Amino acid sequence: MGQPSHRSARCTNSAIDALQIVRLIHNVKVFLQITYLPSVTYSHVIVL
Repeated sequence: MGQPSHRSARCTNSAIDALQIVRLIHNVKVFLQITYLPSVTYSHVIVL
């Protein structure tokens, strides 16, 4: 009985890891949009 429960716990752990990775990627995307995109548009405005 201990083996299947251990396997299910491992599965939920991997699901939590996947959620954390997705959140991390989302945070990086938002961070890049906030920091990188305004500077790019700003430089485009200066060039134009």
